[in-house]
Amino acid sequence: MSTILVGDGNSSFLQCLEEMLFAKDYQIEVTESASELIQKLLRKKFEVLVLGTNIKNMDGLEVIPIAKQIDKNLPIIVVADCGSLETERKARMQNIFYYFVKPVNPDEMKAVLREAMGKRVVCGIFYQI
Repeated sequence: MSTILVGDGNSSFLQCLEEMLFAKDYQIEVTESASELIQKLLRKKFEVLVLGTNIKNMDGLEVIPIAKQIDKNLPIIVVADCGSLETERKARMQNIFYYFVKPVNPDEMKAVLREAMGKRVVCGIFYQI
């Protein structure tokens, strides 16, 4: 069973995503706190990180380099609260796997997660494994 870590400051979004993905037999760990998310990454290997830009204790985009330092091959899917081009540009410059703006289409999220689980980042380029 694939393990996904989800970090976002919006508890209703976390619950919705957890319910959506539970039906797909994914093991989901959720947190509203950046510090707890980092601790989880240090303790356990995850297949994918779904990261909201609105997470407690830190800007979500500031978590990306920390997560990549812990696991450079971890696919990161960013979920933004609003469609700011500046936020998207900053996220994409950090070599994220995918960028969503809420509300998230459940079918699109499931498809992106399936694709992310089959890939790893090697030297800034995504390769199928």
